[in-house]
Formats: sequence, structure tokens, C-alpha cells
Amino acid sequence: LDSFKRTYPHYIYNSDLHNRWFFAIPKRAIKQIFYPREGLKAIMELPKKDKDEHIKTVINFVEFILRSGLPLNKLGITFSTLVGHYDPKYSDINLIIYGKKNAWKVIKFLEKAEHPLLRWKSAEEWESFRKKRSRENLFEQEEFIDQMSRKRTEGFFNNILY
Repeated sequence: LDSFKRTYPHYIYNSDLHNRWFFAIPKRAIKQIFYPREGLKAIMELPKKDKDEHIKTVINFVEFILRSGLPLNKLGITFSTLVGHYDPKYSDINLIIYGKKNAWKVIKFLEKAEHPLLRWKSAEEWESFRKKRSRENLFEQEEFIDQMSRKRTEGFFNNILY
């Protein structure tokens, strides 16, 4: 860290408020800001010829989530899909739901919703996640799988993780 601080001092922000430093990008170095709401709206409006399989799945998933009664402007897309650097083989769907009440509305919807392309993680997939993320030191297998299998904020849609 000391070497980084010496080499790239412009990426260090000393906060008087927090009485500590943070990694930060100077405003003058930011070339583009991506907004999740606008990004999702643009994806939803893409012409048919510009939609690959990943984008089609994202759109289908969003249309499914909209069945909860949430308006499109309460959703956004993030990470690789937002910036257009996704890999259709490996990228997942990262939605943002704006507002706590809206998030609960979607969660309640997903608890009861059915769709032929929707599936939840299996016990084996949760166990793989537990080991991969080093959660095995924090949770016993049975406890972890029991808790995680009740989650409706993570699953698969058309075999793509969301």
C-alpha cells in the first residue's frame, strides 16, 4: 500500500470527516459515468437486431420482474451488462431495485412466482458457493444451506445467475 500511495497519490483521498484515507478516482480522470436506470432503459429499447442471447435473457427477466407491479424506472442494471462488456457464457444479471419497499415487493413476488425459465439454487450449488467464498468457517453446511435456500434474491433465469 505504501508503494501504491507513493506511485499513485492522486488515487488517495484523505477524508477529514472520517479521519482516514480512501482509494478514490479524481473527478478529472472520470471519462464516463454509467447510470443503472438509464442503462436498463436503453437495453429494453434496443432494436431486435442488436439483441444477443444475453440481452434477450436480461429483457425477459426484467419483464418477468415487472409482473410484480413495479415500474421500470424503479429498476436498473449494473456491472458488465451496464457497460457492455459482458460475456454471454459467464456473465450474470445484476439488477438494482430502487427503494426498500420496492425490493420487498419483488422479493414477495419471487417467493410465489413461477416461470419456466426460473429456478433456485440447489443445495449442491449453495454448498459450492459456501466453499468457494470461504463461508465454511462461519457456517455449518446444514445451517448455511437452510438459510440460503430460502433466499429469493439469488437464483437462475434461463440458466443465468441473477
